Amino acid sequence: SEGEYIPTGKPVETALYDVLGVAPDATSSQIKKAYFLKARLYHPDKNPDDPVAEEKFKEVSSAYQVLSDNHRRETYDKRGQAGVQAEEAGAEVDPKELFRHLFGDGKFEGYFGELMLFDMMALEPDDQEAAELLQAKQASMISELAVLMEARISLFTSGAKTEFLKWCEEEAVNLMESPGGVELLQLLGYVYVQEATRVDSGFLGISGALARVQRKGHQISVGVSMVKTAIRLQEAHERLEQTGGTDQRHMEEVMAYGLQIIWKLGKMQIEDTLRKVCEILIDDRQQPKKVRLLRAKGIKALGQVFTREAAVVAKQINAHIREEMRRQRAYGGSPPPQSPRSGNTTPRAASPGPM
Repeated sequence: SEGEYIPTGKPVETALYDVLGVAPDATSSQIKKAYFLKARLYHPDKNPDDPVAEEKFKEVSSAYQVLSDNHRRETYDKRGQAGVQAEEAGAEVDPKELFRHLFGDGKFEGYFGELMLFDMMALEPDDQEAAELLQAKQASMISELAVLMEARISLFTSGAKTEFLKWCEEEAVNLMESPGGVELLQLLGYVYVQEATRVDSGFLGISGALARVQRKGHQISVGVSMVKTAIRLQEAHERLEQTGGTDQRHMEEVMAYGLQIIWKLGKMQIEDTLRKVCEILIDDRQQPKKVRLLRAKGIKALGQVFTREAAVVAKQINAHIREEMRRQRAYGGSPPPQSPRSGNTTPRAASPGPM
């Protein structure tokens, strides 16, 4: 539904509002801010190997799915969670939905496109035709993303650097208004700076050579981290099997490691896509060196702004999270009471309103 949902009475239950820590009469903006904060607090990248945080992240995502939709929220207020479930009975659960929430809720698709992790996992080992079709789809997507990136840095390459940097800052704020947004922005910034430095190599090419060494070291580190998490997942699965597959604690442990694997695999695919997009723009030998270097400088400037803005917000949010946790401990682990329409306040990235 369009417009702002205005509650007309006391809801039959408040559990989903409690999950987000907002009042039942909270505005949509306050709900978005609360979700941004909670998703950041429990995000797998912040809580590796933590089954409790993994479960909390799913609870927060589920609550936001209901309360961010005017029709669902109205149904929830009048009939509770049972009413929402009754309306949606028979609807298939799309496993890609949680995946989408995990990786920015669609805000970053203009940068790394559609993540095809589930498509890759569904491929049959001997289905060469399907594998080739998926590769062609990925190649087409990367080409389209390269066109978008060239347009994105056109202000810089045309000489309007001040306007470009201002846009970069505004874009950073917009992108961080999503679950996992700060972490994803940090990844974008890291890759852009590294890829651009590889070409814009500086005096005697030293910084470019260093960037190539750092890239290789980073890839090895990511691979080692993936292997470690996979081993922990296997060990957790074995512990679960030893209990007959019914122990709740071990089930949560397996789910937490599984979610961590998905997060790491997704980031690996994102990084690969980002690097290929950069390569199209700055390694194109059909373009004069001057053009390629100018593109590299634009990509580097974008990456530097993204890195800086993400670091500022990460620091502010971490301080905010520590304060919230301190307040919750003061109230015995429960969220502190809220005044009507108080909502949650979120530092810096809350304007013009997270999400």
